[in-house]
Amino acid sequence: MWTDHCEQTGDSGFPQDLVVDEENDVVFEKGTNDYTDGYSPFFDNTGRISTGLGEILQDNGIEDIVLVGIAFDYAIRYAANHAKNLGYDVSVIADASAVIDQQVALDTTTEMIANKVSILSSDDIIKMEC
Repeated sequence: MWTDHCEQTGDSGFPQDLVVDEENDVVFEKGTNDYTDGYSPFFDNTGRISTGLGEILQDNGIEDIVLVGIAFDYAIRYAANHAKNLGYDVSVIADASAVIDQQVALDTTTEMIANKVSILSSDDIIKMEC
């Protein structure tokens, strides 16, 4: 298991001043199982315990997912794999995501490309038309 920052009781909680609109905002918690890590916002690392995010996105017609975050080689890797398994078109903005281990990040990039995850840069996003 990762250190406290990855646990519900660690330093990963919401900022104290974050305003959550109870009527319109949906909060999905990950890492709630004491017995397995939960890097992905979709499932725990076993892929068996769902957060419900995939169902909400599907119910709302979402087809494309763009991922950024910490850490590219762990949380983003699991999120991309789970999202692809759920049938989403997935893109990752690599230079907007932090890396823990360079070799694992290279392996992650190879895996993502093999799984047809688009690897983008922040410049690619800036150039996109809305």
